[in-house]
Amino acid sequence: MKSSVYGQPLAVDIIMSAMRNHLRRDVEPDRALMLSFHGSPGTGKNFIAQMILKNMFRMGAKSEYTIFFRSSIDFPLKSKIDEYKRDIVQRIKDKVYECHRSIFVFDEVEKMPNGLLEVLSGVVTIGVHREYDFRKSIFILLSNIGSDILVRETLKEVRLSGNRENMEAARLHRLLAAVSFNSEGGFKKSGLVKRFGISHYVPFLPLESDHVIQCLVREVVGLGQVISNELINQVLEEITFKPDDNPIFSAGGCKGIKEAAVVLIERELKRKRRSQKY
Repeated sequence: MKSSVYGQPLAVDIIMSAMRNHLRRDVEPDRALMLSFHGSPGTGKNFIAQMILKNMFRMGAKSEYTIFFRSSIDFPLKSKIDEYKRDIVQRIKDKVYECHRSIFVFDEVEKMPNGLLEVLSGVVTIGVHREYDFRKSIFILLSNIGSDILVRETLKEVRLSGNRENMEAARLHRLLAAVSFNSEGGFKKSGLVKRFGISHYVPFLPLESDHVIQCLVREVVGLGQVISNELINQVLEEITFKPDDNPIFSAGGCKGIKEAAVVLIERELKRKRRSQKY
């Protein structure tokens, strides 16, 4: 994580510490680990979730011991919330029965019917129920909830100290818990939040131009091409930065960087081929 994730030292530290403690072999965890990832698109939430799956299971996200729920696909209708709850519980029970270390990822929490995640409260707090032992399971929740708060707090810290790494994790935890409880979506007025069912609210901070450039370098090298200042400048020109009064954060994080690089590289290769032809 430390070498592959850019601009998120706070998130990486929280996740690595939480995972390390939960996976200890000398102590049984008291309950399932539930991590709630918060931040703007393109800041690394899905990237790290996939990395966890890849390193926990040989087949990664394709492992039979993980389920990746996508709200817009799996929970599109508010009228079917009771049906969704029954389905979630049954699928979790089936997987945990097969493997205590099963991992469940819920993407787009903000698009879920209000209170849907309330169904996870019992799973997290009950620990062991009959033949089901939920204590070693891991739940990862992904959402854009709290993005504006994280932009505001990061901007404040950058102005104050010039170092985003000085931000206090405990303060961000409290802010994200409060906004989650009051936001539309799966967290809305949920006992999962109220009864401290979520182990950690993990802040994914907005990315600055230096972080975007790091993402770009990785993608360009992965394409077998050589990075240049000209390519960097061209990509940065196509990115929208926020907020309006101090535009230092990429509005889309690193999302779309690879696609932009491919287009620009192909354009440059075509130009070179034409010049060689004539």
